[in-house]
Amino acid sequence: MLLKLPHKQFVFTIQKLLRVYFKNDRNLFEDVSKIICALVTDFYNEVAHKSVKTGAIISHQTFGDTLRFNPHWHCIILEGGIDETGSFHYISIKDTSSLTELFRRRVIKFFVQKGLLQESFALKLLS
Repeated sequence: MLLKLPHKQFVFTIQKLLRVYFKNDRNLFEDVSKIICALVTDFYNEVAHKSVKTGAIISHQTFGDTLRFNPHWHCIILEGGIDETGSFHYISIKDTSSLTELFRRRVIKFFVQKGLLQESFALKLLS
């Protein structure tokens, strides 16, 4: 059963310097999908001031329109979430700049934790 609830499409991509890692480790696509899902859930919980369950369809793609390797994620994300009482809370993502920056920081932090980047290089990427 599908509910008629508002949703938006987003595309997430990563810095060019990090793309080479995805050629060697395809599991990173799943890891970044989880980062995207957690990012949206955390945002909604903060805005709603309570825990809400949301929904997203996340699909990775490895090539762009120029047929160059370009890992990115196409997402259809529910605009809001359902709380423990079953009430839907509409939460629109209007300003994507802060979400983009948070995504960038979480991906770089993940790469450091995974041992793929040294912390000093990660700081350069963040500056």
